Amino acid sequence: MATDTKISNVDKPQTSEIPDPKIFTEYLSEMKSRNHFSRNKDKTKASQHFTLASAPDVPVYAIKVRGITHGLPHIELHSGQDLNAPITAVGRICLRNHGFGLPIRLDELIRENAHVATKDGIGEELMTWENLNRVTRWSEKVYGFEWGVGSERKSYTWLRTKPMGMRNGLDMKELELRVGGREEAENGGECVAKWVKGKGFKTLKKGSLFVKKGGGDERWESVVMITFLMILEIFVRKGGG
Repeated sequence: MATDTKISNVDKPQTSEIPDPKIFTEYLSEMKSRNHFSRNKDKTKASQHFTLASAPDVPVYAIKVRGITHGLPHIELHSGQDLNAPITAVGRICLRNHGFGLPIRLDELIRENAHVATKDGIGEELMTWENLNRVTRWSEKVYGFEWGVGSERKSYTWLRTKPMGMRNGLDMKELELRVGGREEAENGGECVAKWVKGKGFKTLKKGSLFVKKGGGDERWESVVMITFLMILEIFVRKGGG
């Protein structure tokens, strides 16, 4: 059961540190299209891009975000410059518990009339589905999920490492993905990814996502990306960002 504690390490002001570039890869996030709830929106246009900091003009991930889904995933992660690139992960945003899916083999994702297979839908047997759960009861500040098989399966927690300030917790200035459940994560669990929001009030999805190198499973980076994108989208839809 999700619970909130009266005092949490994530609510305490902490010193901002940019991760070591020798250990972390920096991806720059840029929002490409704001109104993804429009019915007339160009369906071929990416909502957001990730580029390497070393080559900011060349997208390495293209993201599709849908407000009106008609049964499709709310978020698609494409490994490439545009939405024609292979899909490496999808996300579904629900009222409480959310789900993300990855193809078992990156080159084998079932499509039906150009639509991506969703959970409980066509081609589900070729997808690995996991839950992304809100850990805290009354706020959106901590999310957790599990990843891996057998003895390699671990818990991971996304949590904010900056005080919430005056915006009712809807400002996502910094976020870290740490190994372990909430208690372990808040007490110094290993950081494997970090989000640092760009400066300015209306930056929304602009900032840097740092991902630790050498994650092992070739799909791990997609797991980091899709869970982060889902949390970011939840914040944006609640009026934050």
